[in-house]
Amino acid sequence: MSGETVINQTFKFNTGRIFTLKMKVRAFLIPIMLLMAMTFPDVVKATHIAGGEIYYEYVRSGRYRITLKLYIDCENGQQGAINTDSIAIIGFYNADTKDLIDAEEISRTGPNRIRETNYSCVNNQPRACVDEYTYQFEKDLDPGSDGIVVTFQRCCRNGTISNLQNPQNLGATYWCVIPPTTEVTQNSSAIYNKLPPNFLCTDAPLVFDHSASDADGDSLVYSIVRPFNGGNRVDNRPNPPRPPDYNRVPLSTPYTIQDMMGGSVKLQINDSTGELRVTPDKVGQYVVGILVEEFRNGELVGWTLRDYQFNVFVCDLTTQANFINPRRICNDSAQFSDLSKDVEKYHWDFGVDGIDYDTSDVAEPLWLYTDEGTYKVTLKVQNGNCIDSFYNYITVVFGDSIYAKYIAEPDSACDKLTTLFTNQSDKTPYWRWDMDDGSAPLINTDPGEYVFDEEGTYSVRLIIEDSTRCNIRDTFIRDLVVHVVPEADFEIGENLCDGQVRFDNQSTFSNVWRWRVIGESDIDSSVNEDPVIDFKKGGKYNIELISRNLNCADTVVKQMDIPYIPTLDATINAKPLQGCVPLPVNISVMTTDSAIHYWDMGDGNIFVDTLFGTYFYTQEGSFTMKHIIVDSTSCNTADTAEILVNTKTLPVAAFDYKYDPCTGVLQLVDLTQNGTDYLWDIGGKKYTTSAPKLTLEEDTEIQMSLTLDSGSICPATYVRKGSFRVSQFGDLFIPNVFTPGYDGMNDCFTVGNLDADCYTFEMKIYNRWGELVFENLDALDCWRGESRYTHKKYPAGVYFGVYKFKNISTGEEYEYTNSITLIR
Repeated sequence: MSGETVINQTFKFNTGRIFTLKMKVRAFLIPIMLLMAMTFPDVVKATHIAGGEIYYEYVRSGRYRITLKLYIDCENGQQGAINTDSIAIIGFYNADTKDLIDAEEISRTGPNRIRETNYSCVNNQPRACVDEYTYQFEKDLDPGSDGIVVTFQRCCRNGTISNLQNPQNLGATYWCVIPPTTEVTQNSSAIYNKLPPNFLCTDAPLVFDHSASDADGDSLVYSIVRPFNGGNRVDNRPNPPRPPDYNRVPLSTPYTIQDMMGGSVKLQINDSTGELRVTPDKVGQYVVGILVEEFRNGELVGWTLRDYQFNVFVCDLTTQANFINPRRICNDSAQFSDLSKDVEKYHWDFGVDGIDYDTSDVAEPLWLYTDEGTYKVTLKVQNGNCIDSFYNYITVVFGDSIYAKYIAEPDSACDKLTTLFTNQSDKTPYWRWDMDDGSAPLINTDPGEYVFDEEGTYSVRLIIEDSTRCNIRDTFIRDLVVHVVPEADFEIGENLCDGQVRFDNQSTFSNVWRWRVIGESDIDSSVNEDPVIDFKKGGKYNIELISRNLNCADTVVKQMDIPYIPTLDATINAKPLQGCVPLPVNISVMTTDSAIHYWDMGDGNIFVDTLFGTYFYTQEGSFTMKHIIVDSTSCNTADTAEILVNTKTLPVAAFDYKYDPCTGVLQLVDLTQNGTDYLWDIGGKKYTTSAPKLTLEEDTEIQMSLTLDSGSICPATYVRKGSFRVSQFGDLFIPNVFTPGYDGMNDCFTVGNLDADCYTFEMKIYNRWGELVFENLDALDCWRGESRYTHKKYPAGVYFGVYKFKNISTGEEYEYTNSITLIR
């Protein structure tokens, strides 16, 4: 073994946890792979991989949709190898421990023949053939606290690839990382919006929108990277795929990550928009990696890597649009140089918003811009019926175009300042430092570590000059400060009452202070200039003062003898402060020696030199209780405390009710005293009137309650129950047949279920000739099929009944008729 290189792949998610996959590339692998290629010639032919990508989508908690896309060279790839990929083996690994979690065999859909083109006017269609196969499935996964690596590996790539070493011995690893749910609760991969064209033409520019979409709205950053290797000649379809870490493919000379394809315009991508540009100049096949990273709140949460093969041919173009311009101009005049081929007509649009005359039809126009900014310049050319277009950007600057800047760390110190200067200015042929300390200027050299040993403010000036840029001079000035060291000192100032002492700060050259009583954690510290400190009791204390001027400080500690003089305190502790009369209020106070206590209870009663226990308020109202302490021997001669007491007369809650079963009307009767605010609860229904009325629909037992002044300090409640019957006229029963015979079975005809307490009743029965045969005003009386007076039995047959009812309470009348069959 001749050596080993370790390449770290580090992924940092939003909580700051870092996942590192270390990939090892051993120097002896290449000759072994070549030996395997000679030993297994059939495997060598299995070169068909033109690119791919793998990504995931969040479906719901614990479930993800995994998508693998393979791009296959259907022109040069071996059909047998292509057929073998009808099933893809996708592995799942713990991203931290690298332990295998599971592997899935997934069938593909496709192929989808890729027909993306970049050129409008190409005569010979190059033989570039790319098929897209898709492997997609859903799977339950728990990324937990480690995350999950999703991976697929396949060998081998095309042997005709130009920018890789021994490409026929290289495979591909397509992989992504589902972040830990403890770090990122929900995320889906960024997905590229479209594929690059099948082929590129030499000396023809490609401008391609290689942007992606992100379902989570994350910020996306794009870059060019080297793809990953995977699989080998012996195990060209690993089952399961190998665990991380993974190696990147080696580039062949002279290609680098900054120059993956060569050309007059090197392969480049806009890191914020994903716009891809290149103008290749050599025929070949070039493998590149396009990476999009997802950032959320400034932290990396995921990424998607597309591995793709660009095929470059010599093309027969009818016409081709191309031009160059300076990326940046320092005045208003922009000259555009035409690089187009076989053009009959030109049309330029110089990208100025708001006007339609910023155009030209000459080959190499000159345009004058009136405002600073970045402009998109578009050239459209035509040859016969063929039209092609190309665009580029130009930045117009009228002001300074070189910038002076430096960093000085630290920028301040006490007594003496040692600063490290780092020049961050644009590179220019001339620069000069003025240190503002009387020393000679430094010409075309940087001060590095520099010492200022005197107090004061130094305005260090850096001047840069460059006659080759728009402005030849720029200046950057920054103030550095050597601070005066303060001197801390203090004395005791005014002695206040109750152990409070005001200190007299005598420090110099300071503007920030911190006071502390050493060893006394229950005594508050202070940041005031002349603080008042409460010592709670007298005695000797060590007082510390730190006086600060920015970062400069001085400390002094002095032992002070602190006297203690109590302060009068007329605080009242009284409960309760509101309620119904007579209200007993329990009162307690702090006693003070040599003090006289005065009490004004607010209700006309005044007491002198009394320490209360309980006082009764017997009147309704609001009373201000005052406690006054007088002591001429203390710091304060008097102190007063006040407290408010509210009392109210207790109301009497009482009620009765009236009920009519014939109507179901329940009328509540107010019997309260002293109440103003009513709250009724009648069977669960609330009322706020003084005497609510309600109608019952059925027999029931109801609990009724009345609360007076529920929101006051003296509420009163009365509760009672009542059972209520409701007369139901709808239960009335009128038969239509009866069999008189004195056998005890249906002998007598009458109306059933009539509430006689609530309804009057009249029944008349007629024979078929309309003759009245029976009349009754009592629902309890009945017709036995005979004359009431002669007891003559009427013959069997059909009779007619007429019935009238009247509600005794409401006066409402009802009338019914029916036919009655008398059977003997």
